[in-house]
Amino acid sequence: MISLTSLVFFAYIVSLSLDVLAQCNPGWYHFAQSCYAYGESMVTFAAAEEMCKFYSAHLAEIDSATENNFLKSIARNKSSGAVWIGGTDVFNEGTWLWLSTGHRIFNFLDWAPGQPDDSAGEDCLGLYGVSNYQWNDFICSNLGTFICEIELTTVNKK
Repeated sequence: MISLTSLVFFAYIVSLSLDVLAQCNPGWYHFAQSCYAYGESMVTFAAAEEMCKFYSAHLAEIDSATENNFLKSIARNKSSGAVWIGGTDVFNEGTWLWLSTGHRIFNFLDWAPGQPDDSAGEDCLGLYGVSNYQWNDFICSNLGTFICEIELTTVNKK
């Protein structure tokens, strides 16, 4: 008969094995339960989302201050301009949604002072180097670099 101690030890070893398997692909950054990649190409918001989809990913969605700070550090090391992340209010002005899920953006916000301002019809969300990588709304056809996100469970299924 298997003892309770043996069973607990076995469960612990399995959990360690799963942690080892939960790794990001080369060139991707691991944080919490996701992997992130920085896209260096200067592209529109829509093109950035399509490039992320090529890797079964989507533009990054930020749900916490710690995730925001992690992505800011990536952006800070890679770009001084606009870096696309996955928010938009193109469907209803002033109602910001995460593009990949359609969920409202409300768990965490880091708008730069005076933002979003919809200046000249800005409907797409990016981190902006000029404002210390706080959030800014941009014209979706502007060019920027981007950050993709994929959940670890998706990475490990491949």
